[in-house]
Amino acid sequence: MVIGAVVALWAATLAAADENCLLQTFPPTQELQVEESTMADLVLDQPIACPEGFADFSYNWTGVAGFPNGGPLSNGQEIGPNIELVGFNETMGGPCIGAAIWNITNNDPASPGADTDLQTCPNNNVASAPFCNILVVQQDGSAAGKVNDCNPGGGFAQINLQFTVPITLIALNFWDIEQNDDLQIFWNSDGTPGNAFAPGTGGVDGTGSELFLNKEKVTTWSLRFTASGGVNGVRYCGTTTTTTPGGDVTGDPHIRTLDGNHYLLLNQGTFSLWRFSGQANVDWQIYTRYSGHQSFTKGLLLVDQSAKRFRRALEITAKDCKWRTRTEGNEWEVVQHPELFSGEGTALNLTRHHLRFFMNNKHDENDGHDGQREVAVLSFRCRPTHYMNLAIKMRRAEDVKFVEGELRSLVFLPFRRGCLDGCHFLPDLFVGLEH
Repeated sequence: MVIGAVVALWAATLAAADENCLLQTFPPTQELQVEESTMADLVLDQPIACPEGFADFSYNWTGVAGFPNGGPLSNGQEIGPNIELVGFNETMGGPCIGAAIWNITNNDPASPGADTDLQTCPNNNVASAPFCNILVVQQDGSAAGKVNDCNPGGGFAQINLQFTVPITLIALNFWDIEQNDDLQIFWNSDGTPGNAFAPGTGGVDGTGSELFLNKEKVTTWSLRFTASGGVNGVRYCGTTTTTTPGGDVTGDPHIRTLDGNHYLLLNQGTFSLWRFSGQANVDWQIYTRYSGHQSFTKGLLLVDQSAKRFRRALEITAKDCKWRTRTEGNEWEVVQHPELFSGEGTALNLTRHHLRFFMNNKHDENDGHDGQREVAVLSFRCRPTHYMNLAIKMRRAEDVKFVEGELRSLVFLPFRRGCLDGCHFLPDLFVGLEH
């Protein structure tokens, strides 16, 4: 079989890899281009009603994917339901190094210029929400894993964000924004750019404020800081996608399943991480290769067998973190993302840190590709010669029943060498591999 040869050759090539590694924050992307208007848009001082099928949703950066206790953030990371960090930039020579989630447990009071005003955020005194999480730009000089907000010092530092689907942005909550020009918000609403300034506190330290935006169909939005402080809450009209299941593989590897359970995989080898099949002739399968002393994730292989035939394979390894693809009868070639692979009712959209899966959708309106809906999104972080972290987010809860693999569910049934039900070694395909 073609697919057997593809997977076997891929796995055998990765089997020799045994690098030790530590994932670090990615370098900033290029600046998001936003158009400044001559005056701030007029905004209301009360929320608008969410459209039918959407819920008024407030989020305070609690439980950020991959950083449940806050910390430095990576470009391309999903930092909230339907919210992704797409870039960070600042004026040349500034002291700020990236975006981060600050809270009382990860602040670095020993760092020069540490901002104690953030510690007065009232959520610190609420038993049900003990940490006040604040999205900030981070200063250089903090200890590893520690966070302090940054004052750009005469320039600006900008956090660029996007909603994964167009969403009504209702309001933002701020903490320790003292002057009206300390933070400017930019957005793109249904193709129209706009901007507004966060309301200042008149120079009063350690105080909160709120700004109602009420902008519909927002996709990209940015926070441009000219002083310290941050955003401790965002309110928007969320869809059912804000509560759909997600799973991830981090470290050596710790696996979180789609039903929210966790386990540690102790074996090396090649495993079936996620397979989506059983709908409209769609058949996507993701394999992962774990190797090294602590079984880090060293490779990912996607095989598309939709329409009951081998259509395409995509792979990325920690050797060089480059995506490659091949189709039947052709050699592997490097992919220059972004790239859209489509045909026969499905599409795969590859960007710098995401791979999105689309399938035919003839009955529902959607914001995906023409006539298609987004089924899932794979997020990945890869640093050359190191390891990878992965996360998969399903867009509809009802689609989980079509998923198999390591991420499906933590159900303790008979298993082989520590592999749980739904986690497949696929011995018929991986000829010569050590299982």
